[in-house]
Amino acid sequence: MAPMQRMNPLDLSEIRTRISLYLSNTDAISCAQVSKEWSIDFIRPIWHTIDFSVHTSFENLDPVAVAKNGHHIRVVKDLKRQSHIDALQCSEVCKLLSLTVVANRTPLFDATCRDLIARNNISLTTLEINLIKSLPETTAPLYAPVDSIVPRYSSTSGSRLRTLKATTQQALGQQSRLLPSNQSLLRHFPNLETWTLIAGPESNMNAIKDEVRKWCPKLNRIKTNGTPEASVIPLLVDVFSNLRALTFQYTIFSSNLVHAILAHHNTLEHLATYKPREEELEQKEPSRLNDHFQDLDWIVQNIPRYCSKLRTFFFFSHEMDMDVAERTSWSFKDIEILCIRIRGLDTAEKINSTISRLNEAKRAKRATAVTEITHEMESSTLDTEIGLAKEKDNNTAVGTNYQVADKGNDMSIEARVVRHLLQFDKLNTLWLGTKLYRV
Repeated sequence: MAPMQRMNPLDLSEIRTRISLYLSNTDAISCAQVSKEWSIDFIRPIWHTIDFSVHTSFENLDPVAVAKNGHHIRVVKDLKRQSHIDALQCSEVCKLLSLTVVANRTPLFDATCRDLIARNNISLTTLEINLIKSLPETTAPLYAPVDSIVPRYSSTSGSRLRTLKATTQQALGQQSRLLPSNQSLLRHFPNLETWTLIAGPESNMNAIKDEVRKWCPKLNRIKTNGTPEASVIPLLVDVFSNLRALTFQYTIFSSNLVHAILAHHNTLEHLATYKPREEELEQKEPSRLNDHFQDLDWIVQNIPRYCSKLRTFFFFSHEMDMDVAERTSWSFKDIEILCIRIRGLDTAEKINSTISRLNEAKRAKRATAVTEITHEMESSTLDTEIGLAKEKDNNTAVGTNYQVADKGNDMSIEARVVRHLLQFDKLNTLWLGTKLYRV
C-alpha cells in the first residue's frame, strides 16, 4: 500500500485567502508572484483599497493592469485630480463600496466623477464629498446638465448607499458638482441611513426637510462634524424626526441643544460627542477637563434620565455629578456601552477600584440569580410556598449586592458609582477616563 502523501496547507485556496488578509501589500505582491494559483488569492487585498494620498504612483499604472484587476477595488480615497479619475475610467471598476471625493472645479472632472458614481451605484454604500476653497462669485455655473447620467443612478436603480458625508448645500445639489444643477443629491439614495454634515454655508431648512422626507425615509443617523449650534438645533427640531443616532461636538453643547436632543428621546439609541483630539481612550491618568457646562450638570443628566432607548452613550468632556445622578433615575436600562466621566473619579487608582468593585458585585449578582433559578427548578412545594421562597431569595440578593458594593455603609465615590451602575444589567463596556473595560 502506497504511503499517504501529506498535503501542504498552502496548497488550499481557502488557507491562502485567509493568510492574505494579514499580509502587507509588499508581502502580498511577493506571494502573488509565486504562481497563477497563488496570484488569484493574494491579488485581492493588494487592490482592495486605493488611497491616492498614499498610492501616488497608481495614476501611472498601465490601463491594462487596471482593467485586469479593477474588479477587486472596493475603496477609493482622496480622489481629487483628473489623473486620479482617469486611472479608474474602465468598466471593470464597478464594485466600489466606499468613495471619497475632493470636488474639482473642471467640467471634465465633474462628468467623469458622475460616471464613476453611476457605474458603482449598485455596490456603493459610503460617499464622502470633501470641500475645497470657494471660488469667486464670477465663476461659471457649477454644473452642466448631464441628463443621461442621472437616470443611471437615480432612486429607481436600487442604490445601496447607506452613508453620505456632505454639506447641506451639496446634498441639495447646490455645491456638490456631482449632479446637474438644481437637483438634490438625496433623491438618488433612498436607502441612505447616515449623514455626516460638514460645516458649510447655511441652507434653507424647509428645503432640507422636504428633500429628506421625500427621498430618504430611512435617514435616522446624523453626525454634525463641525456644524455650529445655530444649524444643528433647527436640524434636530425641524428637519429630522425619530433619530436613532446623533454625534456632535461638545463645544456646541448648550441647554437649547439638550432640549433639541430630547425631542428624539423615544427613539435615540446612540448618542455621542466627538472624542477630543488631545484625549486618548487609553491613558495612564484621566485628563483635566475644561468644561464650559460643568455647573449645569443637572441639565446634562436629563439625557440619561429621559432617553430610555439608549444603548451607547459617549460623553467624553463632561463630568457627571453623582449627587445629581442619585436624585434622578437614569432610564436607559438597556445601555450596553457607557463612556462618561464622574466627578470625584479623578485618578486611575479610583477608576480601577470602581471597575474592580463593579465586576465583583456583578459576579455576586449573577451567582445569586443562578441560585434562585436552581431553587425554583428544584422546588416542588405549593405555589404559596414558592412565592415565599422567591421573596426570601430576592431579599438575600439585595443584601449580597449591597454588601459587595458598599462593604457596610461605604459612601466613597467608588461605592456610589458601583451602586448606580449595578442597575444596568446589559452594560458590558465602560470607560470612566482611562481606558475601556469589559464589565
